[in-house]
Amino acid sequence: MLILCCKVLIKREGAANPNPTNQPKGRTVSDYDDDRLAALGESLASTYGMLTDVCLELPVPIALPVGVITPSDAVPAVTRAAVIAQEQPLPEEQRINIQIGCTGWLAALELFGAEAQHPRDLRVEGAQMLLIQAREALIQLMDWLMSQRRP
Repeated sequence: MLILCCKVLIKREGAANPNPTNQPKGRTVSDYDDDRLAALGESLASTYGMLTDVCLELPVPIALPVGVITPSDAVPAVTRAAVIAQEQPLPEEQRINIQIGCTGWLAALELFGAEAQHPRDLRVEGAQMLLIQAREALIQLMDWLMSQRRP
């Protein structure tokens, strides 16, 4: 699963943080920031992949765009999925899990875009925490969906 914007690093001029810590010799703060942004992009892409898989397993499947996509394709689709998922024949806990998965991913994507434009302390970490929560909710939902399958 590839989300185009998340795979392209946005190179910035100069250091975002003039006092780096634990930086390997020869690397700049900008390199470190780019690495963190790239890792966030990978997390966004993998979480989106989980979201597409879960949405296809819902009682009334929801197809999200796949392949090489951009946020302009993904955001309306995930937003629509979050709305439609509330009408799924699911227990309340599982509807909450799909909401957490969708809204957590959308919020993390917003933070990714903001960080790419104007780096701020702890923004990437906040986005990663949102994605951890989103993935955990999607795993719980997928486990529940698989337990409901008839043998």
